[in-house]
Amino acid sequence: MIEAKVMELAELPVNAQSRLRLERIFNGRQRLTAKLRPEHLQPGDQLYVYDDAVVVVRSQKAYWLLGEFDLNGEQLQAEGGRKYVIKAKEEDADKG
Repeated sequence: MIEAKVMELAELPVNAQSRLRLERIFNGRQRLTAKLRPEHLQPGDQLYVYDDAVVVVRSQKAYWLLGEFDLNGEQLQAEGGRKYVIKAKEEDADKG
């Protein structure tokens, strides 16, 4: 049985150390202000989960993910550790 892993992501990570660590890693030590909601995720987006925060990396930009998010979602592929990737929807994959 798969354990439910639904996260409710706040405006910004509550844990300041997590927030600073993620900003250092994914935004060149600059404050990360861009935000995405789960319904705006796209195939190929990379998600990094740390404590109470999720950073979405898309092309050359990073975003905080805000809102309710299910780590067991069908479109989510675990890449190992704390990394996940949004998979293409099956109907999109069939077209290619």
